[in-house]
Amino acid sequence: MSFRIEQKIPMTFNDSQEFLDNLRLEGIEQLYPRRIINSKYFDTIGFSMYRDSEEGLLPRKKIRIRNYPLSSKNIHSLEIKVSSIEGRYKTTEKISKQELKSIYKNGYYDSVYGPIEKKVSVEYSREYYLFKGIRITRDTEISYLDLCNQSNAFTEKDVVIEIKAPENTPADFLLRIIPSRRRRFSKYCNAIQNLYLA
Repeated sequence: MSFRIEQKIPMTFNDSQEFLDNLRLEGIEQLYPRRIINSKYFDTIGFSMYRDSEEGLLPRKKIRIRNYPLSSKNIHSLEIKVSSIEGRYKTTEKISKQELKSIYKNGYYDSVYGPIEKKVSVEYSREYYLFKGIRITRDTEISYLDLCNQSNAFTEKDVVIEIKAPENTPADFLLRIIPSRRRRFSKYCNAIQNLYLA
């Protein structure tokens, strides 16, 4: 496994556009075409993963099934994001249609959290860029859907710029790229807060 730095910076759409326009003058490159991403998040009955994330406990996990709805292949993957004292990493495993159907119906068993079930769907449009070895993404049109009550939905007002860099990247270099103030931003936690706790 390889650990990495992840920093998320919520912005208005106009501010994010200005940020990208400025980096284009310095040579930012588009990595891939923009695409739609859908993630279905799982949690315990009592939302233990959400609570651990909100309290900043380590280690903790987020477990989701991700796919790209407009892709011709539309492959589904089980992703487990781990935050630990050593750092952050993610594992990804492709799953078959049969496995997908079983997990949606019966839930999933995690070695730490025990039985978990689907809670919310998060969908957004993502752009991919590379700048001096640092991967930068912009997520727009972020929407949340309650998988237990599909009439319960919410649209995020912010867009999110995210930096993903090797763990040995100097902090001052990342601050030079984006001088904006960092703050915690979790799509999953925002989904729970707006769909279940609002």
